[in-house]
Amino acid sequence: MKNKFAISELFLFFLLLVNLSGCVKKSTIYYPLKEGMIWEYQTSMNAKVTVTNFATRELKGRKVTPQKIMDMDILGQSYFSFIAEDNKGIYEFAT
Repeated sequence: MKNKFAISELFLFFLLLVNLSGCVKKSTIYYPLKEGMIWEYQTSMNAKVTVTNFATRELKGRKVTPQKIMDMDILGQSYFSFIAEDNKGIYEFAT
């Protein structure tokens, strides 16, 4: 009887753990929008592209994260992309 109770408790704990882990915002793992983050990409043409996140702001009624994208090797240019997130996912709202 004691063994059945322990198994039931373990099962309930596991069920609770699985449900709570689903509440974590997974988009931040794959596409971080945290202010101040900087990362670099190496392109197939051996060029370096740097992406910098800025503080969130409102743009046309949407909360967006501005990202400065610098391509100093090939075109020598930089531009801003405004990234938004909603219940459907993360997307580029404006450039």
